[in-house]
Amino acid sequence: MIATKKVTFIELTDNCIAKLTVKRDRQEDPKYGDGVVVCGIIGILSDSGEIPKEIRFCSRVEILGEAFYTIWGIQAGEYREISAYFTAKTWKEAFVDAQVKLENEISKLVDVIEKRKQALIDAEK
Repeated sequence: MIATKKVTFIELTDNCIAKLTVKRDRQEDPKYGDGVVVCGIIGILSDSGEIPKEIRFCSRVEILGEAFYTIWGIQAGEYREISAYFTAKTWKEAFVDAQVKLENEISKLVDVIEKRKQALIDAEK
């Protein structure tokens, strides 16, 4: 049986964690087809209700089409979250598609964080 939910945590900085969640949502609306739909969610730990200052890259980074400003996404518990939906013929295919997309999206943020760290190291030369 295919899982109903998958959660992955990624450490972005010493104080910041991203949470990638993929979960079953529903069967596709019959007017569009017979596929299944999963919801993919990217969450950034945010106790204050804002994106942490050290990763607030604004228009330099877009995650799921939304620039990474102070109030990116919506507050959901202790995370700021944004979601997207993925449709496929099977749950397995939908889960894989969603997981790959979420990982690709969060890698944009990981890349700019690493570039910023490297820029500080290079500034010492």
